[in-house]
Amino acid sequence: MIVKPGYNPLILFGLAVCLAGFGGIRDARAEALVVLEYPGFSGGNSSSNEFARNPNHKARHKIEKDETLSEILHRYYGDSGLNMKFIELAVVSINRSAFVRGNPNFMFAGKNLHLPSLTEIDQLLRGQNGSGGAVSTGDNRDEIFFIGG
Repeated sequence: MIVKPGYNPLILFGLAVCLAGFGGIRDARAEALVVLEYPGFSGGNSSSNEFARNPNHKARHKIEKDETLSEILHRYYGDSGLNMKFIELAVVSINRSAFVRGNPNFMFAGKNLHLPSLTEIDQLLRGQNGSGGAVSTGDNRDEIFFIGG
């Protein structure tokens, strides 16, 4: 893996381990991880994106009619150097009520999206929740539904 300036190697490593698990790879140590820095790179994060510069930065976004999740993610995370598919999975996981049956292609207009910080995404990967509550597993048995009048 080659890491360009502005990319966070720890997040990329977490992403690689996470995707290895999704891909059915049981032993994530089977592949070598090589991190290369460009000459003259100071080690600081040179990205202009607030999410990349501050790992605790988070935002809220009200979903407008005919807006797509891809547009929203590129507006907020566009030049952060993060994998957009991975960010999409995290946003859908954290904002289950904003999506029809957890489908990122179908959002409810007017809902507020919580756009997580890198720290919150890291906690999600580790199965922790900074607020002290349980992290949703995506199973509807974790939710409370009121049916009827």
